[in-house]
Amino acid sequence: MTAYKLIGLEEGTNGVKQRKANNSMSQRAPGVCSFHWIGVEQKPDYYCCDSGSNDIGPTPLGADLSVSPCEWQVHDLEMLLVASRKQGVPMLIGSSGDTGSNSRVDMYVDIIKKLAEKHNMPKFKLGYFYSEVPVEHIVKKLKEGVEIEGLDGRPNLTVEEAEATDRIVAVAGIHPFMKLLDMGADVIIGGRSSDCAIFAARALEPVKNVQPHEMCIVVEGIAPTKEEAEEVAMIGSRQLFYARLPEVKGTAGTAAFILDEVFPASPAYKWTLNHVIPVDDPTEFFQVHIVEAGV
Repeated sequence: MTAYKLIGLEEGTNGVKQRKANNSMSQRAPGVCSFHWIGVEQKPDYYCCDSGSNDIGPTPLGADLSVSPCEWQVHDLEMLLVASRKQGVPMLIGSSGDTGSNSRVDMYVDIIKKLAEKHNMPKFKLGYFYSEVPVEHIVKKLKEGVEIEGLDGRPNLTVEEAEATDRIVAVAGIHPFMKLLDMGADVIIGGRSSDCAIFAARALEPVKNVQPHEMCIVVEGIAPTKEEAEEVAMIGSRQLFYARLPEVKGTAGTAAFILDEVFPASPAYKWTLNHVIPVDDPTEFFQVHIVEAGV
């Protein structure tokens, strides 16, 4: 088995994680200096970054926007690009721009091109792939009798739910990355991807079990109209005053409002696809492209 050294930058954190494929070692340190002193000097075989997350909820994907400020993303991409090009090893980015939608991939490709011009880099091969799947393609499969199985207890996808979906991204495995590497790509900008497809190994840190003494509860009201949503949020928050809690004998002092008003929010989205779709070709959903960047 071949072992590779990898350096991975968690997007937006200004931190470094170094991983070796043949063990579980993980080193983390803050700041640009740590990136160079701890990471780059180890001469990794690949520079990798997972830029996506489900923790931000479905709204960024539905609305097709990024959560992280563009400046943060440019900062991290610039460090990775300069280091990888100086060393002459591949750079792999997955789930570009938080969601891995097509527009986020295009944004990252444009950033890489501009950074290459900024640093007067010699020409290199810039590969990228898209992960968005047309809703019509999924609806067609369903109407042909293909069962799209739900994950984590989610029911199987229906035609109605698919048709009500704004944007679908498939989660890429290793295949688009391997295909672009075989095509000679020096830098790969990926659509929505599995973390494991980018990194050879992923070090997990234990989560401490902390029992809070106080908690903040956010009541979100979602309804067909703005007025109904506001009323739902108001009624829901008011019920906290009347909650009966263990070991609390009185009816007052259970909850306190930080602000006694309702704030309007952006349109709400919900996850509609978390399913396994049978395909004949593992690259069916991923459009692979390669261009040149540099001078």
